[in-house]
Amino acid sequence: MVLEHSDLPALFQAADKESISSRTMFFGVIKAQVVLLLIGVTSGTAAAATGVDQIAIVGVGAFLAVAALRVYSRLSSLEASWYDARLAAESVKSLSWRYSVGGVPFALQEGTDKEADQLFNARLWELLAELGSLHTPPTRGAHYQITPAMRQLRHTGLEQRKAAYATGRVDDQASWYSDRARTNEHLARFWDAMFVLASAVAILFGLLQGLGSFGVNILGVAGFVAALITMWTGVRRYDRQARAYANTAHELLAMESILEPIEDEDEWATFVDTAEAAVSEEHTGWRVSRARA
Repeated sequence: MVLEHSDLPALFQAADKESISSRTMFFGVIKAQVVLLLIGVTSGTAAAATGVDQIAIVGVGAFLAVAALRVYSRLSSLEASWYDARLAAESVKSLSWRYSVGGVPFALQEGTDKEADQLFNARLWELLAELGSLHTPPTRGAHYQITPAMRQLRHTGLEQRKAAYATGRVDDQASWYSDRARTNEHLARFWDAMFVLASAVAILFGLLQGLGSFGVNILGVAGFVAALITMWTGVRRYDRQARAYANTAHELLAMESILEPIEDEDEWATFVDTAEAAVSEEHTGWRVSRARA
């Protein structure tokens, strides 16, 4: 057996839902601002080209909407909510796997189930205290912090726990990081191409306008598009994330060869601790960034 998404604690379910919602809203606001800024610039260019000054009113409305979205994003702390919720969800997920397969600090030979349960709940309380601003009400139907599936997996033999961890955690996370690395690499190349295209358009129409062959200010619009692309890629950090995800995927795949020959509970508990540190490296970085904020 392996731990499915629905087998994880109530706190994970709530934090995961909040993270997805906040992330969607955060990038939705940024996309809306980009579109509105583009509308504002093009409306000004269109007004100058056609002589219809009223078109500029559209640009005024667009820039007012951008300002309003900026204020909303600041007041609602969407990025902080997304990071905190994602950090909480991944931290709880890591603790859940450690508990379920007997990894440090929940090694089976170090105490009774009651002591492990108490330690697990204490770690959850520490996490909630650290992320005191996190608003994650329990989702409907999620009643357990230590679920029956977690207890059932914990009470199986070492070989069953090893198999469950290899399939449900190591392989699953390696595949996720690999997919994300490829996606981010493709997106980085796409937006690089769009930046070059926008810059080429700006240069071409700038030369034409300078030579008096073209009267419409396409240079300003194309240059602004290039600037927006730079802003967007700066927010998304595709190159950086592609490298980080690829490195983590390779590290996890390398662990599979180490996992198989383990036959001792102490060695197994230490291995799980090392594997979870690799899986959680990205979110540990988020924790450090948040502490510095």
